[in-house]
Amino acid sequence: MLFCWEALVTGDAHAAKTDPQPHLRDAATAAMEFRKHENRLACLPNAITAERPLSLIGAAAVWSGLVKDRDLIRESTVVVRARAPFDGEIKEVDGWMNSHIGGTALDVVSEDFAPR
Repeated sequence: MLFCWEALVTGDAHAAKTDPQPHLRDAATAAMEFRKHENRLACLPNAITAERPLSLIGAAAVWSGLVKDRDLIRESTVVVRARAPFDGEIKEVDGWMNSHIGGTALDVVSEDFAPR
């Protein structure tokens, strides 16, 4: 099973303009917010609601052939909203993402992110 979710990192949670790597800070913020709530996502109010949602994640899943059920396009996606930016250390690590898709993997240094 694949669980897809989205994070809303805006306002006070968005990286400061002076941050040397604002995109990495925002990604770390999103990851840590999800991590903080992952065991109780069903109890949290969704950060975004719509009477007739259009799920881009659902559309991508249908387009890719991952799923056949086109109704997924109209289902709400879990959206977690961050309230403050992640303030821990972030290091770029050269790894799978960098060698396979040209991206950068994150190594978020935090006690909260330690393996369980």
